[in-house]
Amino acid sequence: MSPIFWALSVYFSFLVTLIILLWSNTRHYFRNNALYEKVLNGFVLFRQILVFLFPSIVAIALVEAQVLPISALNQFPTLIALGLSIIIFWVVELPLLMKADIIVTFGVDDGNDIAEAGYINKIVLDVEKENIVNIRVHNLGFSTLKNAMIEIYFGDGFEVVPWDYKRYKRLDFNKKFSIQKTHCGVVFTPNDNFQTIPPQEILVFQTIMRKPKNMQKGEVTIQFSSENSWGLKKTKAPIEFVKK
Repeated sequence: MSPIFWALSVYFSFLVTLIILLWSNTRHYFRNNALYEKVLNGFVLFRQILVFLFPSIVAIALVEAQVLPISALNQFPTLIALGLSIIIFWVVELPLLMKADIIVTFGVDDGNDIAEAGYINKIVLDVEKENIVNIRVHNLGFSTLKNAMIEIYFGDGFEVVPWDYKRYKRLDFNKKFSIQKTHCGVVFTPNDNFQTIPPQEILVFQTIMRKPKNMQKGEVTIQFSSENSWGLKKTKAPIEFVKK
């Protein structure tokens, strides 16, 4: 085997490995892994370099396989420009054609800080008191989600305390919202709050819920959109009730 063959094998092995490591499902799986989060930025940078070199590497591979004449490598400046175009499309245009890559988790408390482990994939309400529902939106993508709109629908039978209630002033992540009476909807708009989420960052949205009456279960729906993502990203989660 020639040295060029081994070099091409190493290149494509690294590229495939990085694509798998940066795949959305992989990032969901490792989202709380400190080591993974620490090296994530390096993985992204290395992958972009490999993608930038992709047209040139493919040309070399085709020449090595004698599919193209060696004179094809004289178009090296064109191959570099093509690689740059791929990177620009990947970073700028592709996110506009895809839904936001987010994960939504929940925590419920009485006004105290919730530890990282306190956020789970469902809402657990205490039926004997007002509940502060913390909804955490984590941007798992590699693009900033600008001017996001967050709509939260708790469903019929629930009651959200309006934003001007004095208890909101004591919350850490107090954000202004409006209430839609249909299906107990709550809307956080970018006109009222700063709602731009950088890559791998988190915003927390808080609402205070009245004590639910004669309910045993429910379901919350979160709809997320932003200026630079495609359509609505919908997330649903169960609502459970306990007596503490």
